[in-house]
Amino acid sequence: MPPHNSVRRRLLPFAVVCLLAAGLLAAPDISRARVIDQLLAVVNGKTIALSDVVHHRLLFAPELSGEALRQRVIDHRIVLEEAARFELQAPQATRVNDVIAQLQRAFGTAAQWRSALQRVGLEPADVEPLVVEHLSVESFLVQRVDLFVFVSPAEVTAAHEEDERFRGRPLEEVEQALEQELLNRKITEKRREYVARLRSRATIRQLADVPDNLPSRPLP
Repeated sequence: MPPHNSVRRRLLPFAVVCLLAAGLLAAPDISRARVIDQLLAVVNGKTIALSDVVHHRLLFAPELSGEALRQRVIDHRIVLEEAARFELQAPQATRVNDVIAQLQRAFGTAAQWRSALQRVGLEPADVEPLVVEHLSVESFLVQRVDLFVFVSPAEVTAAHEEDERFRGRPLEEVEQALEQELLNRKITEKRREYVARLRSRATIRQLADVPDNLPSRPLP
């Protein structure tokens, strides 16, 4: 899948000159200023810039910051690269539009949405390819990991007997919810293991630290 470069082309020319001259770029207050790019990592020869991290947090991971945010973006890039090796169907346009609509609602009004995007160097049209990449990663993980994870009846029964939350409640009453909870836990762990295997084969160079005051959006 080709990388999303339209935004970076608008940000990099001045930033590259500064980077070569000073060795480092930083915005005094990035929460109120236009993003000035700096290199945060190189993954398999491809760069991850500050703008990549800022955009990912704003749109997809408002709960993350600092090093956890950088690692999430590195994981995202590695999985996206792996997904490109397979002929996967692109996300349906209706699904992409639904996600964009959900994101816009999270920011409030259409004006607030546009303002939040402009603060980090994005236009509304730039969001679609980022959402496509995000959905492609999620779809790939579902197909490569989630579909192979199961919870046995014995596991559900054991969890029911051991979990104090369900004391005094019959298994039949909580079985479906408990099975889904166990499944979600196993999927999270199996995804972590799968991404760790991909990372072990990747070449990763981590450069500048991630600023703490990155723009975000309201948490649900």
